[in-house]
Amino acid sequence: MTYKTLLYQKKNSTGIVIFNRPERLNAINDRLLDELNRLLDDIESDDTRVVIFTGSEKSFCAGFDLKETMAPQISQKYNKLLNRIESFGKPTIAAISGYALGGGCEIALCCDFRVASETASIGLPEVKVGIIPSGGVAYRLLPRIIGLGRAKEMFYLGEPISGIEASNAGLVNEVFPQNKVLDEAKKLAKILADRPALSIKSIKDCIQAGVQLESADAANFVMNAANLLRPTEDYEEGRKAFREKRKPIWKTG
Repeated sequence: MTYKTLLYQKKNSTGIVIFNRPERLNAINDRLLDELNRLLDDIESDDTRVVIFTGSEKSFCAGFDLKETMAPQISQKYNKLLNRIESFGKPTIAAISGYALGGGCEIALCCDFRVASETASIGLPEVKVGIIPSGGVAYRLLPRIIGLGRAKEMFYLGEPISGIEASNAGLVNEVFPQNKVLDEAKKLAKILADRPALSIKSIKDCIQAGVQLESADAANFVMNAANLLRPTEDYEEGRKAFREKRKPIWKTG
């Protein structure tokens, strides 16, 4: 399928989603939301094991396009997309260079991993134009990732932080020179692709349960997830490979 606002590359088991509105610093509009949802439909059903989201060296994604109308239904569509990325059944990585502002920052927050250039500019500047970040996940995820005090600083002041500052705050996993960011994301993707897909999906579900459910319910969720994995071919293969001191050959995913 051809897209106007995105580019898509797939190599082996890694899919790379590239925001492609360079004239608007890869800002989000209604068409991008629709195209990204359609692309995720395809990725969800194929043999892709890891998804990387990225943009250009100048801008990962500069947030919502302020030149376009932000109707309530678009905001609703956007929030559904963020929730979808957060709970996506395959590991996700944000490879950030340049601007990751507003909605771009929120998309990165929803990914499982974030790697950034040292000079990336990451922030939530909405307060400066008299609005608030409209992706509700930010209020749940950002304080959990960097702590309440630092999150309030980013929300209230609206000042972006560099990739290095984001790394120090725990907002990104690692920082690299700008020309290395995507390559390093691909290396991480390869490691993740070598892990059993069922286990990764279950771990992701358990982490979400851990922050959304009461402690006892979360513990039961984790126990049930582990019990569902024990009779699988992957668990048997993992134990057998460990005993035979070889690399496992996963059966599912």
